[in-house]
Amino acid sequence: MTTHVKVLGWLFIVFGAFYILLAFASSMILGLLATIVGSQGGDDAVVGASILGFTGAAYGATKTGLAPLVESINDQEGRHGIRATLVCPGEVATPILRTRPVPPSEEEMARMLRPDDVADAIAYVVQAPAHVCLNEVVISPTWNRIYIGADDLKPR
Repeated sequence: MTTHVKVLGWLFIVFGAFYILLAFASSMILGLLATIVGSQGGDDAVVGASILGFTGAAYGATKTGLAPLVESINDQEGRHGIRATLVCPGEVATPILRTRPVPPSEEEMARMLRPDDVADAIAYVVQAPAHVCLNEVVISPTWNRIYIGADDLKPR
């Protein structure tokens, strides 16, 4: 992959999240107005990153670039009942893993997170009491291939 493509991918991920949150912000403003006039307020922004964002250069930069964006929302809008959470899942057993150059075995996939595990964590984030903000959630399988050094995840 060329450097040009990597930079474009990075811009797509970071600016894509920014523009989605910008669109979300306009609905938050309407929610804030409803709160001012007496309605129950509060909105949640859940931004997906990856535990792999803590490693690697290009991919890591795209994911860790989302953290300050989420933190800025909490800093500037938390006082208005708006919460933002960065969700960083580890490996999740999904069909896309089959497209890796060295796909994980069935045994390895059975030990990974399942989509429902991540969905349940997100459900907790948005159902938490209004006074609770989970700024960042890192969820990984107990048997974590990133920690144990799976051959297909080692830098080349």
